[in-house]
Amino acid sequence: MGGDSEEDYFILPPPALEDRLWRHPAEVGQLKRMKRSMGYFRLFGKAAVAVGVYLLWGRDFLSFVF
Repeated sequence: MGGDSEEDYFILPPPALEDRLWRHPAEVGQLKRMKRSMGYFRLFGKAAVAVGVYLLWGRDFLSFVF
């Protein structure tokens, strides 16, 4: 029987997500939800940075601009 060489036992990893032509519908939904939640997370992060900058340098920055 075959299987005497090392090449016969070599297992390849699954293809990368970008290389696949077909996705399971549940996987598509999961990726959409993840993308949406990351958008909300980024928006919250930007708002937190803006509030932090305002709290640290708000008066000085506003008096310089106006």
